[in-house]
Amino acid sequence: MSATDSGAAGRAAMSRDVRPASTAWVALAILLLVYILNFMDRWVITILLQPIKEELLLTDWQLGLLNGFAYAVLSSAAAIQLARWAEVHNRVRILTACIVFWSALTVLCGMVTSFWQLVLARMGVGAGEAGGLPSSHSLLADYFPPERRALAHSIYGLGLPIGGMLGMVLGGILVDLAGWRSAFIVVGLPGFLVALIVWFGLKEPPRGRYDPPSRQEDAPGLLYVAANLWRRRTTRHILIGLTLAVLIGNTGTSFLAPYIIRRFALSYSEVALLVGATNFLTAAIGMMAGGFLTDRLGRTDIRWYMWIPVCGILIAIPFNLGAYMQDSALAMALFLVPAGLVIPTYLAPSFATLHNLSQPRARATVTAIAGICMGMIGASVGPLLGGISIDVLSEHLFARAGFSDFVSACPGGLPGPQSSAAVAGLCAPVLARATQISLLFWAPLMVWPAFHFWWASRTIRGEETA
Repeated sequence: MSATDSGAAGRAAMSRDVRPASTAWVALAILLLVYILNFMDRWVITILLQPIKEELLLTDWQLGLLNGFAYAVLSSAAAIQLARWAEVHNRVRILTACIVFWSALTVLCGMVTSFWQLVLARMGVGAGEAGGLPSSHSLLADYFPPERRALAHSIYGLGLPIGGMLGMVLGGILVDLAGWRSAFIVVGLPGFLVALIVWFGLKEPPRGRYDPPSRQEDAPGLLYVAANLWRRRTTRHILIGLTLAVLIGNTGTSFLAPYIIRRFALSYSEVALLVGATNFLTAAIGMMAGGFLTDRLGRTDIRWYMWIPVCGILIAIPFNLGAYMQDSALAMALFLVPAGLVIPTYLAPSFATLHNLSQPRARATVTAIAGICMGMIGASVGPLLGGISIDVLSEHLFARAGFSDFVSACPGGLPGPQSSAAVAGLCAPVLARATQISLLFWAPLMVWPAFHFWWASRTIRGEETA
């Protein structure tokens, strides 16, 4: 028997050992469940920011730190090591351990008594969730052939909108019923059950079984993978585009729920339903449509893998601007729906392209590197910049009204105990107006990542076979 035949026989034998998750679709369903849990725990804090701000008397830059930097910085740092382990060790075991860890830290978020305790707990959540995406992406690449990966990633990507919506809605209902602490505890507990499902229901597939023998290699080093991504113009511009899209996009998404609460007379449950329907439900539809169109159109011209992200981002900009200028929550929702449908289309084709241009034992590392760009730079800096801009605008608007030191006069955005009637009447409207101006400032800057996806489309045809 030749070496090639022996290798093929070995891979076939390994394929028979992946019961009970012996089909790609069963494995995808389990990984999707994990991703849903991931984003429930990650996004529940968004609807809780305003009550946390009011109870702990925080500024918006502190909210940005909680929702961005505190979560993303350790997540990004841990992702590299966890991804390297996923290249050579059992990915299912790594995934199970990460689920248990981040679920426990999510529960702990509901038990803190200070801002810095909450920061540390959120850092722990981020560290645990760092192992979810690299391991899952690597598993997906071994369950689906290259021509089906964009669709697989779009289905897997549904975990973001579904998990985000569940976290928002459950969080909103629980805030109204029992306060923000109970929301953390309730969304964290199901993770222990999901960990059992992964441990007993998902088995390790053979690595690189859909890749040619020439790509069946040992895991390359981190620096080699990073250098190879940067060397290719296509992957370089994809990484820049992903980073900027998350950074600029998160300045708005992080403060959308607080803005609606500050601007309109709605309960937390109503705000959660509005944001969930217009941001997350629409994103689920957009991701599926984007993945389907990418796989279909990409067969005729590979450049559609990058043209679809460009179109989605550019179409969303005017709708987001229109949404932030509306005077009613219903009118705002009508503008947010089309924006929510098209903006998430950049994710699935971007990751599919990164994986299609990577070696089998480099894909978890590629995902981790992309995660660092999106997390340590994008998701950590974006909310922080959004919060800082709101704080600066609040001080400016407060000064224009003839007063100074908004933070001292309106701690947590509420009138201070020694505030005069004039000052007390300004706290809420100044904070709402500052948040609105900040959202309007950041939205059109999304043209920047769109440019990089367009540039990647100019080189992808020459590099897909390199």
